Parts: sequence; C-alpha cells; structure tokens
Amino acid sequence: MNNIFKSTLIAVAVTALTGCSDYIDKRDPNISSEGYFETELGLSEGLNAIYVNLAFNGDWGAPSIIEWDNWSPYGMVFREETVGMGSGYGITPDEGNILNYYKGNYRIVARANSVIAGNNGKWVEQSDEAKCHYSEARVLRAYGFYNLMSMFGDIIMPTHPVQTDEFTMPATPKEDVMDFILTELDEAAEYLPWTPAQRGRITKAFAYGLAARASLFAAGYDFGGKSADYYKLAADYAKKVIESKQYDLSPVYLDLFVKAGQAKPETQKELIMEMMFSDDETDKTVHYGFYSSGIYAGGGSAQDACYRMPTNMLVDQFECKDGLRIDESKLYNPRRPYLNRDPRMRWTLAMHGDTINFTVDAGVTVEKIIVNNYDATTRWTRRGRWTSTNNTDVTTTQNRNSYVQCGLGYVWRKYCEDMDKFGNNHNQNISMMRYAEILLTYAEAKIELNQMDETVYEAINKVRRRAKMPDFDKVDPTRKGDQAKMRQIVRRERRCELAWEGLLLNDYRRWDIGDLLMKYPLYGYPVKDVKYSGLAETDIPNFKWDPRADLNDVPSYEAYKDKLTMRAGRRHWDPKYRFFPYPQTEINRCPQLSNPNY
Repeated sequence: MNNIFKSTLIAVAVTALTGCSDYIDKRDPNISSEGYFETELGLSEGLNAIYVNLAFNGDWGAPSIIEWDNWSPYGMVFREETVGMGSGYGITPDEGNILNYYKGNYRIVARANSVIAGNNGKWVEQSDEAKCHYSEARVLRAYGFYNLMSMFGDIIMPTHPVQTDEFTMPATPKEDVMDFILTELDEAAEYLPWTPAQRGRITKAFAYGLAARASLFAAGYDFGGKSADYYKLAADYAKKVIESKQYDLSPVYLDLFVKAGQAKPETQKELIMEMMFSDDETDKTVHYGFYSSGIYAGGGSAQDACYRMPTNMLVDQFECKDGLRIDESKLYNPRRPYLNRDPRMRWTLAMHGDTINFTVDAGVTVEKIIVNNYDATTRWTRRGRWTSTNNTDVTTTQNRNSYVQCGLGYVWRKYCEDMDKFGNNHNQNISMMRYAEILLTYAEAKIELNQMDETVYEAINKVRRRAKMPDFDKVDPTRKGDQAKMRQIVRRERRCELAWEGLLLNDYRRWDIGDLLMKYPLYGYPVKDVKYSGLAETDIPNFKWDPRADLNDVPSYEAYKDKLTMRAGRRHWDPKYRFFPYPQTEINRCPQLSNPNY
C-alpha cells in the first residue's frame, strides 16, 4: 500500500474559510506551525496532504478526474438528459459539479502554497529527497492551476498563502497562467526522478507530460496568437518522455484499469501517474462509486443506480478490425454492431448482447450476466451455471436504476469490471497520465506543425498494435503526409484509446468542433419495436454530412433516427461553452470573476 495516502495529516494541515477564501488557504489560528514545513519531516507530511486532495469527487461519488468525459457528447451525465454540455441547463454558474471542481483544484493549490511558502527556501540546503518533495509540491500546484485554467480560462492565481485583504485579487489572464505553469514544471523537473521511488509520486515524466498536455491545450486555443509555438512545446515535452526510454505500453490494455493488473511491473511501465487508493477495508473514505447498473446487475438484488453512460457518438468512433470506419468497412453489420470491431470498444463499454462480469461479495464469487436492452429476463450464471433472471434494467419502475430507461443502452466497462470490489466500493487506482497519451500527444503536435515523419507514424501505430489493430498506413497509404487525414486518425485514436479518462472534454473544446457534436440529439440503441434485428443494412451513421464532420468522425443519425432511442433533444452549441462559467457563489462574493458570456 502506498503510504502517501496512509499518512496521518498532522496538526499543520491548512483549512478553508468561506466566501472567496473557500479555496485559498489560511492556517488554523488554534495551531502553531511556525517553521514546521522548513523541516524535512514537515515538508514530507505537508506534501502528503496535497496528494490526498487529488481524489476529490464530483457529484455521486466518482473522482472528478474522469467525471468530465460524461459531460462531453461521448457520454451522458446522471439520468437526466438535460445535464451536460449544451443540454439545456447543464453548463451554468449554479451547477454543482462545476463548483466541486473549482473547490477541489483550489484546495490542491492552497495546500501546495502553504507547503512551498512554509518551507521558506530551506529545501535548497536539504537532502535530495527534500528537493524532490519540494518539487513535487510545485508540480501538484501547477496541475491544479492547469485544471482550473483549462476549464475557466482567466483564473485567480495565488502563489502564496493569501491574507484576508487579498481575497478579491483580480483574475490572471490565461496566457500568463500558462507561462507560470510551464516555468514551474521546467524548474521542478530538474529535481525529480524519471520513475518514482514510491508508487503514486510525481516524476520528471509527469512534469513533462503535464507540460505537453497543457501546451496542446494552449495551442488549440491559440493563446497569444502563438499556436505553432505551443504545438512545438507539446511535441518537445512529449519527446523528452519518449526518449527517456523509461516507459512503454502495457501488453494488456485491461490491466491498466483493475487493481491486480495495475500492480504488474509491465503495467507500471505505462502508468506515469496514478491517483492512489487504499487497500484498507475499514477506511471507506478512500473508496468511490461508478454507479453503472449494467455492470453490477444480479437479478435485481445487486443493481445500483446508473448515472453515467456512453453514447452512440463514442461507440461509432471504433473502427472495424480491418481499420476502416464503420461507414466504409464491409465488416460492419448494423444488426450485430458488436462484431468485428476494434477490441477497445468492448474493453471500454458494454452493449446489448455482451457478457460482463459482476460480484456481490467483493470478488469471492464472480458471476456473468448478458446485457439485454429489451427482454424482461436475461441470462446469468448462478454458482457457475447459466440460468434466467429478472432483467430489472428493463422491468424496473424506477428509471434511475436503468441504463435502458434513462440511458442509451450502454454501460461503461473500463474501471467497472474490477472483481475485487462491488459497486460503490471501488479502490483500484485512477490513471492520471499514461504513456499512450504521451505518444498520441507527440503525434498530434507534430501533425499540427505539418512535420510528419516516421516517428509520428510509429507513435500512432504503436498504440494501435497493442489493440491488435492494423497500422493506419497499411489500411490507407495515402494518409501518410496528408495533414487532414493524419489529423483525423490521431483524433480518432485519442477518443478510442483514452475514453473515460478525463481528456475528451478538453479535446473536443480545443479542437473547436462543439458546433458539429451538438448539431443533433444524442442517439443510442434501437427502440424496442425495431431492435437490432429490425435495422436495415443501410442504417449506418452518416459521417459525410459536413466536410468538417467527416474529418472529425462526427456521425449523423437523421436518416434513421426514428428507429433509435433519443436523449437530450434540446442540445445546442454556444461558443461560450469553450470555457465554463465561474460558480455563482464565487461570482457573488468576488465580482471581478463575473463572466459576461454567462
């Protein structure tokens, strides 16, 4: 067990006030901690307190790091079809998840500020371990600032413990925040190791990887009119990690998302940074829930509420095994869409006809159940023997419990089939960054610079080969050197490889394709009167309804929409959605944060 998350937070922990000070640190006046962070023990304990705050949750218990992909068109949030980007009221100053994300990241910043300022420069004359710990705190602060800047744009950026008279400090322009982030990461990386001495700690690879991620974001938004400069930075930072030769892809994709698999040495080679959770069964505060009912169904008795679900918009990103998009491949059959597909589709989500595992007794007994969107009963194993059971996803009168009635006929499989736990007691670690992202970031940045070479092609194909997918250039040799086609393939790879890992929301916003993704309602499985068997051979999504849609793999279902389940019929796109609104509670107390677009 990683002791970062077992350390007892001693009496120097920072606290939060109300109002604008909710997320800016202030020492508890009843605690005397003068000089504590100047000691190596104090620096270490203070750093542990920052790590603990990484695991803050959104609504309904899931870690916020992955929550946001369900706010993209590739997922649905909760059971209400009006929550999410462009769906009625979802992106507003009053939304609780926006407030939680704002608070959570400022708490990371606040604790980091207390440790960094409290050390008072003593780290310079202390041990190598102390230098490393001080640098970890700087990277964690930069991580918090990046999360805030990428969501809100201009942000309040305190770099020291703030006094009461500073609670109304002006917001810092996002370009200046970006400059600070890169400077911090560059300087901190000098004192960090390439691989961690202890699982879950910041490394040089994470510092450079975060710099690459942030640079890719700034390039997409053309901060300061310097898009090309940021793409170059993204490529250079990613290249540092690649050329270190310290990391590689795990041979087994699914090992990245289950507790036992994550501990394997070959899996650790890919996991650049993990959000760590405890194995201590008595400490329920370190567990979390994913609420995906289909994964945990078991004759109704084990069913849990389904709050997050994939959509057809994601499902149809996955190519057929021949490497062609489903509208171009002869292998695609609308009546059996789960056949002959990129294996990552089935590793990421489950749909009608799939067999999935579940447990109701923390892995003592592992059973199987067949996902069924239509029938009152379905097949499951009981004591290892197949039998029939009531399919409560179809028959329940409480739609909050059904991915069928409140969703689009799919459930997430990624992270949800860890058989060590049941339902809402997950404790496998969450990937904060893995090597596959580094490879795809490098490739995308070089493509945007129109500097394509064999290193770019190999980075993409390396990710595809792990999934047993053919090299993209063997499928279509004309892609090589064609910037538009290469842009398409690397974007498609990011969606298929990194879905539900907290990156897709920022991806489509920086690509500025929200108008395409929000053009139509969300669609899912065929309605009960049609079922998959009733679809025609020609009932295939149209990706060519717009040239930009074609190059960004944005499907339209309008030609056969009456045959499909529909949700979120009021979706629309507004350019202001490229950044989120500040929480209303903060606007009320800090008027300088007022965003006129909201």
